[in-house]
Amino acid sequence: MLKEIQSILDAVLLPCSILAHHLRRIDVDEYKGGEIDKEKYVVYRRVTSTNRIYGNGNKKLRRTVVDVNLYYARGLEALEDYDEATVIIDDIEKAFIAAGWRTSGQTDLFDMDIGLNGINIEVSCIA
Repeated sequence: MLKEIQSILDAVLLPCSILAHHLRRIDVDEYKGGEIDKEKYVVYRRVTSTNRIYGNGNKKLRRTVVDVNLYYARGLEALEDYDEATVIIDDIEKAFIAAGWRTSGQTDLFDMDIGLNGINIEVSCIA
């Protein structure tokens, strides 16, 4: 499941020079010969995985919910980058939908520790 999520995010973000990583930000200067935008990054984490059990006791369905957080710019600079960030997060949503996932809208974020603004989406998949 995590490989699928990483593949979806890489397909959208790497052409924009943005890295995505599970649970935490990674600091890299280059990725496969391209420069990395250090002012933007994506962190995703699995929020929940719930098995659906039926009368015969076997797992039939599994619902997985994942938070995807795009962080960008600091302070007043964020006003200029907000439009670009919303386009990127829209592209992420479209990629997940195309892969059979569901999305549940966008929420603004602020990372108090490092002062970056961000946008969160929640995606889910039933398999």
